[in-house]
Amino acid sequence: MRKRTLTHTVTWVTLPLAACLLVGFSFALPGSEDNAPGTGNLKGFIFKANGKTPLWGAQVVLKNVKTGQKFESNVTDSVGDYKLLDIPEGDYQVKIFVKDKNYEVKTVDFLIKIRDGKTTTISFSLKKFRKFLIFGIPLCKITAFIAALATIGVLIL
Repeated sequence: MRKRTLTHTVTWVTLPLAACLLVGFSFALPGSEDNAPGTGNLKGFIFKANGKTPLWGAQVVLKNVKTGQKFESNVTDSVGDYKLLDIPEGDYQVKIFVKDKNYEVKTVDFLIKIRDGKTTTISFSLKKFRKFLIFGIPLCKITAFIAALATIGVLIL
C-alpha cells in the first residue's frame, strides 16, 4: 500500500481550489465586460463647470433616434462616473438630468453612435443655470404672480 505524504495531499487540494478561484475570478475582472451580440457600452464622468469637480446626482439618458427606446445610466456618486451597458448599436440622443435643481436638463447637441462590442467613453461638464432674482425672489415666481394678478384683474373687470 502506498503511503500518502503531506505534499501529495496539499497538491490534490490546492490544484482544484486554484482552478475554481481562477475560473470564478475571470468573470469578475474589471474591463472584461462581455456584451450581448449587437450591443455596446457608454461610460464616462460628469463634472461641474470647472471640468474637474465630479457632479453628484446626475444621470445620463440615451434615446435611440430610430426606435425611440430609452436607456438610463446609474446616478453618479461622489466620483461622478456613469455607465450604460449592453445598449443596442445605433445612433442616440443624449440628455443629462441632475438632482440638484440649480442645473437644468442638458441635451447634447450631437448624436452618439453605439457600436457592436465597443465601449465609447465621453465625459461632460455642466454649468449651473442663472437665476434672476428681484428682491431675493426668482423671476419666474414673480412672472407667475403677475400673470395670476392679470388673470384676476380680467375676471373682476
